[in-house]
Amino acid sequence: MKSISFRVGVILIGLAIFTYAEAWGADQAVYATTDAGYIFHPRLSSDRALVYCHWGFGKVRNPGLDLPDVYYFVDHGWTVLVLKYEEEKGKPKSIKGDIKDAMKAILSLKEKFKSIDLLGVSRGGYVALQTFLRYSEKIDKCVAVVAPAHMEFYERIGKKIRGEEYFKGMEDPYEYVGKMPLTERHELGKKLLLIYGNKDDVVPASQGIGLSEKTKCKLILVDGDHFLFNKQENQRLAREFLLN
Repeated sequence: MKSISFRVGVILIGLAIFTYAEAWGADQAVYATTDAGYIFHPRLSSDRALVYCHWGFGKVRNPGLDLPDVYYFVDHGWTVLVLKYEEEKGKPKSIKGDIKDAMKAILSLKEKFKSIDLLGVSRGGYVALQTFLRYSEKIDKCVAVVAPAHMEFYERIGKKIRGEEYFKGMEDPYEYVGKMPLTERHELGKKLLLIYGNKDDVVPASQGIGLSEKTKCKLILVDGDHFLFNKQENQRLAREFLLN
């Protein structure tokens, strides 16, 4: 009798641990992997989707752990698609390919969601800017965080990140908007937020000043370095802009 009770107790404890692990996993890493990227689903959807262009030149190896800022937006109701870059799919690095893939993801999500926003950090901020400037009519709002914006800057940061080839072959965002009519630039600016850190020695705030002056977009300078978007107070600034 004692042996049976012990076995039942072990089984019940095992089930409790399994249930807890499942619930914890669901809360921390609810995502599906697709050709386009990793899709994170909120518990309560706000009928908004966000295409997220991640930082860095390299693969996202563990989406549930490597992208903590994504959870902030998932927790606030966004369905978030973390875009896979060309090299993550076994292809050569290509900004043109990344822009094309970002737009495919945006158009696919538009079939299911009321609002589609675009957000990118560092290298991803560059992808987001290049995509938004060309296809802004398809995107509700865009946030670019610590994003390169000037071509003359690319060679220097390219040596640091070994991504210099990636930046070649396209006009930089600053030059691109300079060729637009004034009214068109200002329409873009209404839907664009730039965030930079006052202690960032990788992509300094000066990268965004000229672009914000040309488009009259909102530019926020925060106290932080290149990893400023790890802080929830800066994620909140992005969320508030997207919602208002």
